[in-house]
Amino acid sequence: MALILPLLLVLVVGGIDFGRIFFGSVGLQNAARVAANYAALHPNAWGTPGNLAEQAVYEGQIRDDAAAINCVLPSTLPEPQFPDGKDLGDHAMVTLSCQFGLVTPFLEGLVGGPVPVGASASFPIRSGCSACPTGSTSPGPTPSGPTPVPTPTPPCSTFVPDMEGMTVAGARSAWTSAGFTGPFSPDTGHNGDLVVTQVTTPPSNPNDCIPADSSVVVTYEPPPTPAPTCAIVPDLFAQLLPDARTQWTAAGFTGTFTPASPEGDAEWVVSQTTSAAAQPGECVDFTTTVTVTYGPQPTPTPTPTPCIVPSFIGTSSTEAQATWDGAGFSTQVQFEAAGQLPYTIQRQSLVGGSSVVCWATITVGRQS
Repeated sequence: MALILPLLLVLVVGGIDFGRIFFGSVGLQNAARVAANYAALHPNAWGTPGNLAEQAVYEGQIRDDAAAINCVLPSTLPEPQFPDGKDLGDHAMVTLSCQFGLVTPFLEGLVGGPVPVGASASFPIRSGCSACPTGSTSPGPTPSGPTPVPTPTPPCSTFVPDMEGMTVAGARSAWTSAGFTGPFSPDTGHNGDLVVTQVTTPPSNPNDCIPADSSVVVTYEPPPTPAPTCAIVPDLFAQLLPDARTQWTAAGFTGTFTPASPEGDAEWVVSQTTSAAAQPGECVDFTTTVTVTYGPQPTPTPTPTPCIVPSFIGTSSTEAQATWDGAGFSTQVQFEAAGQLPYTIQRQSLVGGSSVVCWATITVGRQS
């Protein structure tokens, strides 16, 4: 026991210290790689004139990494070396060494003090230019001093929006939202008109990146009159059968009128029933059919005072219901693409200016 126990203790403690030294070597190698990578990105920090702030960052990264492995660095860290020069693609090399203290005093005495640990790394230079033209800079110094580095052009951040087909108001908003400070023409008015063309100064196409102070001029035209999406059921009561048949077709219906034959043409319409169960003045599908009963001329009932359909084209959806109510209608305005509200209205199911019953319904929407 007396002979073997000391040897076993030396082996155990030596194994622990060997593991610590190996961990320290890996950590120092990582510090060298971090330093070489930084030097490859900032090769002009060393030399003439150099950059003290970037050199301080370089040293700080090395010392921060070394602090975690308890390895004592020299008071003055070695600068990175550039054996091939500082052109793009050349290499930045960093070599580091430190003293690693052992935890076992008698073992440290056996090896003669702290154990020196070294590491090195190399990274290709990725900052500068390749085959630099005359007058521009190579990142390395020359016999007459460093070549001046031109100020880099800041990255472009203002991209031209595609405004054709938008309303003028929407295009004006898209221009400023893209980050442009230059003028938009027309600067006011024509909000509900649709953009036909756009011309920027300097010239560009949609999605091109141009200076933020560029200007744009758009041409525009009124939006097309929307085609009706339904037909208004006419009131055929107390009309001669031929007149009722003509009025049904004139309203835009393609559905059949019954009776279709001339039988009973000398009679008068007494009642009407549509396949859509719609009342006169309601807007229904064009294919709706109607069946009338006829007989002697009935006493006509007073025709209710109609309401005039307002034109919503170019107005905001937030104002639609108030406008509809103000025209005397008693129904709710229906909105297409309700999830995109609010928006500028660009189509409506009833033609503006037409006369319909005051309980008619209307649907408004925007261009898809």
